[in-house]
Amino acid sequence: MTLDGILIKDKVATITDTLFTPHLVPLILYYHAVLGPSWPIVFFTSQTTYDEHLSPNASSSATSATWRRAVDAGSIETRIVAPEFNLTTRKAVNLYFSHPWLWEQLAPAKHVLVFQADAIMCANAAQTVDDFLQYDFIGAPLNDTRKVYNGGLSLRNRTMLLEVLRAGNDWWRDWNTKGTEYGGHGKDYWMSIMMRERHANLPSIETALGFARQLPWHMDRPGRPVGYHRVYKEDKTRVPEARKWCPEIDLSSPGML
Repeated sequence: MTLDGILIKDKVATITDTLFTPHLVPLILYYHAVLGPSWPIVFFTSQTTYDEHLSPNASSSATSATWRRAVDAGSIETRIVAPEFNLTTRKAVNLYFSHPWLWEQLAPAKHVLVFQADAIMCANAAQTVDDFLQYDFIGAPLNDTRKVYNGGLSLRNRTMLLEVLRAGNDWWRDWNTKGTEYGGHGKDYWMSIMMRERHANLPSIETALGFARQLPWHMDRPGRPVGYHRVYKEDKTRVPEARKWCPEIDLSSPGML
């Protein structure tokens, strides 16, 4: 699929953030460098952010020259979030990620790496995202026994995910269903269960910790992950420990999602 020069094959990375911060462009460019050329990046944002900071018509002082070069090379593309999604509440964000629209935009890729503004990959990591392509969903584990994962830095099988969403499954309806495993949980917990019910290939807790970490108990386990998510929010005291080998963690910051 080609749009404005970008070429999506079997893999694509994506971030959605509708409000601009000074961290966003450096963060996305960093992901571009670490992931390599086989992972084009699609940045979904608001029309205002695009017009003021990323459009070719934006003032030169507002647009990164390095960003323009990556866009011109077909490595990064900006797309506008559909107006039906107002990403200003936690519920709205859950609905956005549990709706087919986003995932349909990323066709024909099978593998989608999702990252948010508060997530970082570590260039010193011994493994890469490609070492985890066999899994249908992997992210920082949300539970120390159940195979449920956070989506803020995650790798997903887009084909299977869309099968779940097109089969009539509804996160908001299920969120309100009491007495179920997924009742009251966010879209990532819910999607983990939906994919498990389809016999997805889901990683063990230890394997997931090798991909991403975010909770305090994650930091107590041996080994180093490919990346971190929400460490600043979950336990700021662990940031210096991560920074010793992953100094890029300072690029991540609390985002809108």
